[in-house]
Amino acid sequence: AKELWLARVRSDGEALQYASDALKQDEEVIKASWMARVCKNGKNVYDASDLLKNDADILFAAFKQMDCEPPVKESMTAKELWLARVRSDGEALQYASDALKQDEEVIKASWMARVCKNGKNVYDASDLLKNDADILFAAFKQMDCEPPVKESMTAKELWLA
Repeated sequence: AKELWLARVRSDGEALQYASDALKQDEEVIKASWMARVCKNGKNVYDASDLLKNDADILFAAFKQMDCEPPVKESMTAKELWLARVRSDGEALQYASDALKQDEEVIKASWMARVCKNGKNVYDASDLLKNDADILFAAFKQMDCEPPVKESMTAKELWLA
């Protein structure tokens, strides 16, 4: 029965809802179901459990389907895949696993994408990020500040510019 259900959920990930309770708890069946869902629409990964949001195979399929820039590679770890995703869309951080939402590198990459898109997003950042010279430089450069900001400026100098 399991092999039949695996074949079924691989072609239609939503079919898992009709499986027996035991199969709904089976890791292999769950992963096959989610793989089908994210291959159909990568954003389906946003609804997955934290466990699946840390599964590199699921993430690769999802983010590849979303055409991330920079492109994702099959050899990337879950964290590297999320870094690529938040660099492509800073708002995607809200869908990452709880652990990655707390990761400094992932948070900074997310905010860098946000301020590069709209420098005024820096006003919504945490105090820690408002004191990060890299984030501030990207934000103020995007806003075309006068006088122009320089990459060598400290956070305090950037705020005073």
